Amino acid sequence: MASCYYCARIKQSDPAYKVRCAVHALSSRAPRCSFHWQYVCGKCGRSNHFACTAFCPETGLYFGSCCAMRVDTVSDRFWSWDYYFVLTSPWTGRQQPGLDRQEFERRGSLISQVSAPANDCGPPFVGTVMGGQAPAATPLTASDVENAWNRNADVWDQGIAEKGDETRIYITDCSVFAFIGNVAGKDIVDLGCGNGYLSRTLARSSARVTGVDQSGAMIERALCHEATEPLGIVYHKCSITQLQPLASESIDIAVSNFVLQDVGDYSKAVSEAYRILRTGGTAVFAITHPCFSCGPRRWVFDAEDTPRQEEAAHFAVDHYFEETAYIMDDWPGFDPVPYFHRPLENYWRAFKDAGFEVMDFSEPRLSTRGRTELPVRAVSQYSRIPLACVFKLRKPPFVHLST
Repeated sequence: MASCYYCARIKQSDPAYKVRCAVHALSSRAPRCSFHWQYVCGKCGRSNHFACTAFCPETGLYFGSCCAMRVDTVSDRFWSWDYYFVLTSPWTGRQQPGLDRQEFERRGSLISQVSAPANDCGPPFVGTVMGGQAPAATPLTASDVENAWNRNADVWDQGIAEKGDETRIYITDCSVFAFIGNVAGKDIVDLGCGNGYLSRTLARSSARVTGVDQSGAMIERALCHEATEPLGIVYHKCSITQLQPLASESIDIAVSNFVLQDVGDYSKAVSEAYRILRTGGTAVFAITHPCFSCGPRRWVFDAEDTPRQEEAAHFAVDHYFEETAYIMDDWPGFDPVPYFHRPLENYWRAFKDAGFEVMDFSEPRLSTRGRTELPVRAVSQYSRIPLACVFKLRKPPFVHLST
C-alpha cells in the first residue's frame, strides 16, 4: 500500500516520524493519509488543504482559509517548511495555526480534538495555474485592448500608483533603468504610459517626458497626477502604432514597459519608435517572456491543492510557436486582460527589420531586495523561471558607402 506523500516528506526531516498509509488521492503523484488530506470548513462546507485549515476549540469545528477572517504567514522553520499559516477564526476572532504546524507542535500527531475527515471531500482545490488564460474567442482588435484597460484603469491606478507592480519592483526595474541610463536633460517618450508612474519617475530625474497611451481612462489618471504634482510631462491619447503627435527624430530615449505584448501590430509600433528617435537614440522594450507566457501554462504540483507555491515540481508550457491572442482572467482585482503571444524570434526580427541594432538583452532575475522582502513562496517561484525579458536597442547612424 502506498505511503502518505506528506508523511514521507516529514520523515526526511524527522527520522522518528511514523509514516501512515495513504487512503486518499491514490492515483495521484501525492497520495495522502487522512491526517494530511483535506478538511471540511465548518463555516461554508468547502474543502481545504490541511496546511490552510485550522481548528477552533471553542466551536469544535475546522475552518479554512476560504472563511478565515484573516490569514497570515509566520516565518519559522519546521520539518521541511520555512513558514506556516495562521488563520483567524470566523467565530471567535482568535488566531490558530494551520494543522501542519499544530501537528508539529505536538510532535507527531494532531491534538486529540482534531480528527481526520472520514471521507474524501471531493476534488482538490486547484490553484496551480500561473496567469489563468484562454485563447481569445474572436480576433482581438485595438479597441478590445483599449476597452479592457479603460475598465481596469481605476484598479491599476490604485494598486500601481507610483512604484509599479511586484514584477516591476522586484525583478525588471533594475534592468530597465540600467538600460535607460542617465536621463537628465533627455527627451524621453513613455510608450504605453498607463497612469504615468514611469513617466513621473523619469521626469523626477530631470528628463523631458512625453507619455502616450491608447486608453483614455489611463491618460485621464496620468493628467490628474500631473495636476497634483506638475512635472512638465506631456500626455497624448494615441496608440504606440500611430505616434502622430511626435515628430520624426525628436526623441533621445523611447521606453516601453510591458506594453508591446498588448499590441496587435507590434512591428508597426517598433517602426514608429525607430522613426521618432534621433540618430544614436536608445529604445528599451520590456515584455513578458514569450517562452513562459504561452498557453496553456501552469505550475505543476505533486499535491495539486497545496497552498505552498514553493512545492511546485515544475512549470509547464505548450504551443510556444502558435501566435495566439489570449485573455488573462485571474489577475486579482482586474477584469480580464487581453494580450498577444508570439515567439521571441518575432520580436527580434521586428527590431532588426525596423533598422535597430540590438545592443543588450536581459532576462531579469529576482533582486536582492525581492529575496529580502517577498514571502518564501513568491521567492521560490520568481527564482525558477524568467517572467520577462528586456531589449536595449539603438538607432544607428547612417553609413554612406563610397562608390
